[in-house]
Amino acid sequence: MEHHDLSDCVLSKQMNMFYVGADGCKGGWFTVNLDDNNDWSVRVFKTIDELWQTYKHAKLILIDIPIGLRESGIGERVCDTEARKLLARKRGSSVFPVPCRPAVYARTDDAANRINKKLTDRGLSQQSLAIRSKIREVDELLSNKRAARSRIREIHPEVCFWALNGQQPMEHRKRKKIGYDERIELLRSVFPQTDDLVQYTRQKYRAELSLRQIARDDILDALVAAVTASKEKQGLSTIPEKPEIDSKRLPMEMLCFIRKPKRYTRELRTVAGMVASNHARQKILLGLKSETLNLGIKYQERLSDQLKK
Repeated sequence: MEHHDLSDCVLSKQMNMFYVGADGCKGGWFTVNLDDNNDWSVRVFKTIDELWQTYKHAKLILIDIPIGLRESGIGERVCDTEARKLLARKRGSSVFPVPCRPAVYARTDDAANRINKKLTDRGLSQQSLAIRSKIREVDELLSNKRAARSRIREIHPEVCFWALNGQQPMEHRKRKKIGYDERIELLRSVFPQTDDLVQYTRQKYRAELSLRQIARDDILDALVAAVTASKEKQGLSTIPEKPEIDSKRLPMEMLCFIRKPKRYTRELRTVAGMVASNHARQKILLGLKSETLNLGIKYQERLSDQLKK
């Protein structure tokens, strides 16, 4: 499908229905936009507000950042604990503990760690502290822009890959080449333009990639989010099935598209086996018929020789 670069225009309601996947990066927010015609574009926004203003007419924006926060308490969000169980030992550690809301709004990381320890009895990992400002950005947007609440929803990339992979976690870490390649292969199976999009992004954002303003993983994560969003018409699942609601009425959930197994593959194998068995039976029957006919001919020849004598 031809690529139409839509990065310099503000999409309007009159355009085709489109879906956005977003992932936080050092340069801001990296996004992949897919539409109903299978056209795509990529873009980096400095802030979540810029992203929303550009894509507020999207059918769905799936973002790799926690939405819906605890105010306090020792229990983690149910979506996080369930996601870890689904991803098991292989990828469960990729689901970081989410800071409580007061810790998200703390002035410093040290203060955030102290507040989270006091209110939840848990300190914060470096990974959780690293995304604190992004969580705050999104929480502020959804608090102030109610229209954004129905469009901007949370995903976790590894849960999305799990769902697309027949509800099986990825075998390897995505930062390893073998892990990156297995995710690319899976994305190809649901989005054939994967290679074109990745190659284009690497060329367009070569400088940003070299300066690590965008990471290779950010492309993967935003793309799987966009692909998941594009399956909205087929029905998305939420983890948990009945999401919790936080004090700001934001759902604590992760969306994913559970890819249905190709049942017909097994059925075709069964049919093929039956056909092969029938074919074998027919060959045996034909062989028996042929052998019987040959015996009959030989018997007639012997009988004829005896009569001649």
